Amino acid sequence: MASPPAPYASIEEKGLLTPQRHANNRVYSDADKVKLQLILRGKRLGFSLQESGDIIERYNPQQGNQQQLEKLIIKICEKREQLKQQQHDIKAMLAELSKSEQQCLASLAHKE
Repeated sequence: MASPPAPYASIEEKGLLTPQRHANNRVYSDADKVKLQLILRGKRLGFSLQESGDIIERYNPQQGNQQQLEKLIIKICEKREQLKQQQHDIKAMLAELSKSEQQCLASLAHKE
């Protein structure tokens, strides 16, 4: 695999991927590819690189990945609560926008 696009470079800078180098090319192992898939899945779930890295570091198949799964559940719950709060905030903002719009329209109608 050739050099990654810029976003993947930051993944390497944070130490989440450590590809082999042959001349100017990076060669990703199967383990690197799996990590990248997990990082991208974490991104889709709204996790930061730091959070994804923390979860990936806990991989331990000898212990059934219990620590990794527990950490993932905690992060999922945190993200869900954050999204619920954002959803609440958005609903409140939409209501405020509607109220302001109605006041503006009423004011315009009153001036005509």
